[in-house]
Amino acid sequence: MTMGMHSNITATPGNSPVRDVPDDYYPQGCGFWYVLPEGPDAGKKLFYRYSTHGEGAPESTIVFVHGNPESSYIYRNVIKEMIARARGTFAVLAMDHIGFGLSDQASYSMECLNHAENLLLLVRELDLRNVTLVVHDWGGPIGIGAFLKEPER
Repeated sequence: MTMGMHSNITATPGNSPVRDVPDDYYPQGCGFWYVLPEGPDAGKKLFYRYSTHGEGAPESTIVFVHGNPESSYIYRNVIKEMIARARGTFAVLAMDHIGFGLSDQASYSMECLNHAENLLLLVRELDLRNVTLVVHDWGGPIGIGAFLKEPER
């Protein structure tokens, strides 16, 4: 993935309270911030880790959606193990909701539907297809809420 193709993507962190980021939070070159272009969180930076595995373009994408009070960091060992065992070409996306992990702090009391809208904006920006959704806790209504709007993905 190249940032040049996506004008709303940067490698510059936003307004997260996390200062001591663990070395294994995301692999080098796989951490990005998506500047939300619309909605109540417009202008805020949503952190995500994205990587591809195998030869050629990814045939599918596995999207991890965390619960509360978690972040994408909870999936780090699952992702490592999955990459070690998987076959084929695929991509992995794990993001931090606004107000969590390395994403910007929230400005208001957010509900699952707000997070679902933000996830859908990121999915559209990256044009993810053939998605397998992995959810935990209230990541369930967030992930399902996002993909119910575009089930063809």
